[in-house]
Amino acid sequence: MKAVLLSGAIASLLLLLGRVSGFIREAFIAAKYGASGEADSIIILLTTPDVLVNLLVGGAFSVALIPAFNRLSQLDAKYLYGEFSLLTFVFFLIVTLILIGFSDVLLYWLLPGGGGNSELLLAFQVSLLAVPFCALSGVSGAYLHFKNRFAVVAGGTLIFNFFVIFGLMTLEVNVSLLVGVPLVLIVAALARWGVQVVDSRTIPFVINRQNILISSKLLKTYLYAVLSGGLLFTLPVILRSIASMEGEGNLSLLNYAIKLVDLPIGVLISIFSVAFLPRLAVSFVDEAREDYLQMINSLIFMALACTVTVCVVVFFSSREIVGIVYDWGSLTSSNLEVIEGYFSIFLMTIPFQVLNAVLVSVLASRGDTLRPLLIISMGVVSFLICALFLELNTSNLLLGSLFLFALITFSLFYILAIKHECLLFAQRKYIFEMIKLSLMLVLCSVFSFIVSLVLSGVAHLIVVMLTGLVCLFLFTLKSRELRAFIGQK
Repeated sequence: MKAVLLSGAIASLLLLLGRVSGFIREAFIAAKYGASGEADSIIILLTTPDVLVNLLVGGAFSVALIPAFNRLSQLDAKYLYGEFSLLTFVFFLIVTLILIGFSDVLLYWLLPGGGGNSELLLAFQVSLLAVPFCALSGVSGAYLHFKNRFAVVAGGTLIFNFFVIFGLMTLEVNVSLLVGVPLVLIVAALARWGVQVVDSRTIPFVINRQNILISSKLLKTYLYAVLSGGLLFTLPVILRSIASMEGEGNLSLLNYAIKLVDLPIGVLISIFSVAFLPRLAVSFVDEAREDYLQMINSLIFMALACTVTVCVVVFFSSREIVGIVYDWGSLTSSNLEVIEGYFSIFLMTIPFQVLNAVLVSVLASRGDTLRPLLIISMGVVSFLICALFLELNTSNLLLGSLFLFALITFSLFYILAIKHECLLFAQRKYIFEMIKLSLMLVLCSVFSFIVSLVLSGVAHLIVVMLTGLVCLFLFTLKSRELRAFIGQK
């Protein structure tokens, strides 16, 4: 277990650096273009390939492939990786060509308030060519996770953003951004996938023609996981699309706020979902039921403790975080206030988003991907209907997304408890653990509030962050459950 935690910590550090590079990317756009129609266009170009891959893939490759890899020998796992890489490339190349044919409609749905722009449409079409390479990164990433090689996958965002940032700085001097951004995007996607291929030490697209390993069951599991994971990724897309209807630049403001929340979510999901999914799959295959249930309880409790602590700390530092990242360019004080408002609401979804990722992974390790799909589908469809017919503003939509994430979390808990007889936190010891956690959060909140009255700026941010880390560390020391979990081999 210590080795798994260490791998997760290293992966989280690299992912943290990747998210920081994402901040730099967003801060560069914010500083240069502020909240404008041009900023909206650049954001759409940079994010669309990954958004489309997340919609069509999400975490499905890891959810479907890692358990399948664990059931095979090393050689057969390599062949399955080759088969799925080839299938993925062909499928997403076809999807890309179809999307290019309907790119005007797709661009309208992504940026309904942006108006018609032939140059933007052409740039958008070229940027879609990065989609197959983004998808291939998902396959190679799942294979590396199976081999317990987390570092390069976690560093994928850092690699991608390095090429994007360098490209943006170069293009700013030489050519139009709308002309060069799509090319930069394709190069960045290729670089991310290429580094993963090198780290896997396995040539992709190599298959055993005499024994095809892709089964209908695997494809069905993948399809369910695609739809359930992809539907969750539609929420930020829906939010950004509706935000663009409130005027030029509002999409940019909302995107800046969402990017701030992406950092803690990405780091925490890396630890509690990605790094532990192979261990969960192996435990379930080995039918070590007691150990398996204990791991689930401990994992979810640790995820809960970390996420709520992060949520409290970030809430009391929201103004400082927004100022440090974005208050050095073209954004006005009113723009920063809007970003802070969006950020303060959306960061409340952190515990639920991370717990949803963990619970979906747990259910996937038990071979159940259909029930999460149905729950998430009903939730997202209901949210979309409310968003379209109630004509809610962006702030109300963010509150609605908080309610939706929470509803999905409790529904997944119910499935795990009732359908799989995994009664989480049923033991009496968790009552005392929850009381300890609540007291820790109260103390952390009170101290953070006092700090906000005394300090400001970077000093305030550092002290509040250290307060959260110290509180979480002391809580871990006092928690017998977490000490036992971390101490497992």
